Amino acid sequence: MAVGTGALTYGVLEGPGYRLLVLGSPCFVMAISLVQWSPLLTAAGMLAPLGALAVCKPNLGLALFARRPTWWIAGGGLVLLIVSLALVPSWPMEWRRVVSGMSYYQSPVTVMGGPLLLLAVLRWRDPDARLLLAMSVIPSNLILYDQLPLFLIARTRREMMVLFIGSWLVPIVTKLIVPEWVHDDIVSQTFIRAPVVAFLFLPALYIVLSRRNADGAPDGVDRMLNSPIPWTRAS
Repeated sequence: MAVGTGALTYGVLEGPGYRLLVLGSPCFVMAISLVQWSPLLTAAGMLAPLGALAVCKPNLGLALFARRPTWWIAGGGLVLLIVSLALVPSWPMEWRRVVSGMSYYQSPVTVMGGPLLLLAVLRWRDPDARLLLAMSVIPSNLILYDQLPLFLIARTRREMMVLFIGSWLVPIVTKLIVPEWVHDDIVSQTFIRAPVVAFLFLPALYIVLSRRNADGAPDGVDRMLNSPIPWTRAS
């Protein structure tokens, strides 16, 4: 966790100061408290050589590869995979056994409002849209720590604030809607999935759709987002 936090902090400090907000998000706090790979893999989105570690958590690793396919992720990951098999040949079977019991992993597109996330394909040339699309269809644990790489989408102070505030709305709203009598983790996770999609994924979708095409040319999405409401037009 020290290495992951250090790498993420270094990557953040290489850019504008507002990116430090990611270190105050509940996504980062939960990743630290639960000892997760997501800080290190989020750092890999800014520091290319760390992409070799993407294979350590394949669902996030695939999303990073979709964002920016690099030889660090493909080649480095393959080397790390071969070394791991040489050291512990039996781990794939153990991994498969563990994964098969993770029924709480779910694709965000299957959550209420989630199908809208498929609209990210309209901006497929944008690396951030590809990251969002991949994270929307690949199963993950929707209790914030796996969603830390979504902060890579923010390119401006405003976009970072949208994701930062949205990330804090998730635990606040969840606390309000989860009944006090619920003590089962699986039931609690069911309640938290909808706020994660509503306050993190959908704002990220709006961010990528509101950007212009890579070549600057307007398209159907631009016209839809910028056109006046039909009944406000002069007759």
